[in-house]
Amino acid sequence: MPRASAIPPRSDVYWEVINERETPPAHDESRFRSMAEAIPVQVWTAGPDGLLDFVTEKVAHFFGTPADAILGTGWTRFIHPGDLERVGARWAHSLQTGTPYDTEFRLFSAKDGEYRWHLVRAHPMHDASGRVIQWFGSNTDIEDQKRLEAARDAALAEAKRANKAKADFLAMMSHELRTPLNAIGGYTQLMLEGIPAPPNEAHQNYLRRISKSQQHLLGLIEAVLLHAKLEAGKVTYRLADITVSDVLDIVEPLTGPQRAAKRLRYDCSGCDAYLVFRGDREKVVQILLNLLSNAAKFTPMDGGIAVTTTRVGTDIMAMSVRDTGLGMSAEQLETVFEAFVQFDSSLSGEHHGTGLGMPISRDLARGMGGDLVATSELGIGSVFTLTLPLSSGGAA
Repeated sequence: MPRASAIPPRSDVYWEVINERETPPAHDESRFRSMAEAIPVQVWTAGPDGLLDFVTEKVAHFFGTPADAILGTGWTRFIHPGDLERVGARWAHSLQTGTPYDTEFRLFSAKDGEYRWHLVRAHPMHDASGRVIQWFGSNTDIEDQKRLEAARDAALAEAKRANKAKADFLAMMSHELRTPLNAIGGYTQLMLEGIPAPPNEAHQNYLRRISKSQQHLLGLIEAVLLHAKLEAGKVTYRLADITVSDVLDIVEPLTGPQRAAKRLRYDCSGCDAYLVFRGDREKVVQILLNLLSNAAKFTPMDGGIAVTTTRVGTDIMAMSVRDTGLGMSAEQLETVFEAFVQFDSSLSGEHHGTGLGMPISRDLARGMGGDLVATSELGIGSVFTLTLPLSSGGAA
């Protein structure tokens, strides 16, 4: 088998550039060849005109062709036809400007019988006057990487397509389900108001149960639809300056009956009511309603819930909801923000939800530039902390 090709004789100027020591060129040629063969990629050199004048045995082996047949422009016949024009133009640009060559294209592998992607690089070597006297290049096989990237891109495209299909389906189903449920709620309310005839006490009890179930189903549908919108990035935020009292004044009376039913102590004295932060009021209220409702749901009779606010540095507001409830194990804490995860709510006797409250709340917090995190200890209770950016003013 012919050897890869000896490096042609160089001028004294060349060897002064490549090695300042006065070493015989033959020794440097041998050392260079040994180093080139030891490198785990294909190595080659070309003259100032861009014609190959040396290739390693790895190059010859890859192309399944004697090295002498590759020199000059012989290597171009192994380039994929679809890449040839682009590769030629890029190589010509480097030769003309003396800039490093760095591109990706397909080369034919004799062993595999197919074209494989390579990262091909070449660096120019200059003499004292700045003239290019040699190009040192390498070919690195990146076919496996390219296939992984292609598989990843295909999977990502499929996931996006599936996610869009899911969001479209949920939006359609949400509309189709809400229409009859709203009708059920409307007729139920009319019957409770005595239209067309006053119901007796037993009928009123049944109608109230129907109304409660109707509201529960509507809540589940809205949660699933919002989760789909968040995943699809279709939720919009109307950010504005908000004071802590703005949101607490809304959520406290709404969650009051739930706390009163279990005689839960409620303390918000640790809140700075005049602290101003940035957020979407409606979405902040939704997050706090979920946090306070969950705290009441998982806290035994005569327990307590406390809400506090603190500044984190100069630009973050942290609002924490702490309860004296059941707490969570380390395993539960790891999954509390995962979609459709439900914990035992036997303390409340309420309907099970969708398991979307916490993941939706965290996504909403992050969509406003903040976050929602949790800490917990079994038998002690849990703390959920909402962080949001402070207003530039900081206080009302």
